[in-house]
Amino acid sequence: MKKLILVLILNLTFNSCAYESQNREKLISSFEDNFGFKPPESTKKIKLKNRGYFDFEVHYMSFTYDSKVLEKIIAHDQPLNIAESNNV
Repeated sequence: MKKLILVLILNLTFNSCAYESQNREKLISSFEDNFGFKPPESTKKIKLKNRGYFDFEVHYMSFTYDSKVLEKIIAHDQPLNIAESNNV
């Protein structure tokens, strides 16, 4: 019995909780949350994986894209590249 409890505790401690989806229709909202626009029809596949470890989560997203989609994603992140010097 002690061995079973030990195995159960180790399993719960070291294994993460994971969620994975490849359903494009369900992932449109996640894509929009990440990049600020709905994926165009040229984005055929979207895959999402969320993993939870102890007190933090990891979020992976992969998708097919063309040059226009990539340009929109980069444009969405442009404000992050702007820094003002001596602004205290």
